[in-house]
Amino acid sequence: MNWLEILCLANSRKIGGCCVAGVRLDTREWVRPVTNHPYGSVHPTERTLDSGRDVALLDVARIPIDGPVPKPMQPENLLLAAGTWRYVRTLNRHQAEAILQPLINPGPELLGSRSDRVDADNAQPVSLGLVEPEDLRWHVTRNHMGARQLRASFVCAGQPYDLVVTDPLWEAATSGLPPGFHPKTAAGTRESDRILFTLSLAEPIFGYCYKLVAAVVRLR
Repeated sequence: MNWLEILCLANSRKIGGCCVAGVRLDTREWVRPVTNHPYGSVHPTERTLDSGRDVALLDVARIPIDGPVPKPMQPENLLLAAGTWRYVRTLNRHQAEAILQPLINPGPELLGSRSDRVDADNAQPVSLGLVEPEDLRWHVTRNHMGARQLRASFVCAGQPYDLVVTDPLWEAATSGLPPGFHPKTAAGTRESDRILFTLSLAEPIFGYCYKLVAAVVRLR
């Protein structure tokens, strides 16, 4: 077992638990801690910090890792070992920007394509990334099962995207919005707030891996 210090850049909704992702502070490489539970989901007790709260965006934490368990569509996966996550600190905006700015994907291609999905038969070199959306609008709609769904409609280097949001904090912040498109400020943000998205490829479904906005990183 090794202890790895990471900057948390996602703690998103996932079947059976959540998906945590971040970057190593020593190498600036993306990592996705996973478990042996179905879908690799991380349960609440497995991501609770020694301070007693859930790990949050821009927290730096030391986490116990058994080793890499890459998948063709998720090469960044690391198997969590037993142990309590250790809180180190929380970064302010200036500290975070110094680390995140070099990680931002300029586009127009994001995670292997210019659409909302990639072919599950084609292994991807990366399944996590950071983007700064332009012309951001929140899109409230229904999924194929009729359940409420939050999506982010934005542009990256001239390429339009419309991706599902699985960040529970922003799902809650937009829960009162009616179906349709809404401005960036409708979720309680200011126009001056800098917004970054942590993107993640989901598990394969019907032959595709869909891109998700796993976290909305608000810098203010």
